[in-house]
Amino acid sequence: MIELGIITSLVKTIAAPFVQHFQQKAAVKAAKVESEIRVIEAKTKHIQQLVQDRQAADIQWEIKSIENSGWKDEYLLVLFSIPLIMCFIPGFDVYVVAGFTALQGTPEWYQWAICIMVGSAYGVKKFADGWMRKKG
Repeated sequence: MIELGIITSLVKTIAAPFVQHFQQKAAVKAAKVESEIRVIEAKTKHIQQLVQDRQAADIQWEIKSIENSGWKDEYLLVLFSIPLIMCFIPGFDVYVVAGFTALQGTPEWYQWAICIMVGSAYGVKKFADGWMRKKG
């Protein structure tokens, strides 16, 4: 009768290449999964960094806006209040209408420049950001 040790040795010899093959497949699969995890982690870190950079830029923008505000805000408030007040004084409304009619005759770039100046003075960036988020 054949000894049990010889049979065991023979089975191990025959099975060894198959076992090694499956171990290698498992190792390759594990390496792929590990690689995919590293890619996902890198993407996540990149997105987090972009968000942090955006927040930092927004904070810097707000700080500069606060630092640069001052007389411009008050000047524009007075400037825009004058036609408003004149509309309620009898006889002055004609001048308000004539003034706005004259403004309509100015070049479009000038009208946009006024809009941009007012927007920058009053921090319309926040409004525009919120509006764009709602649209998108």
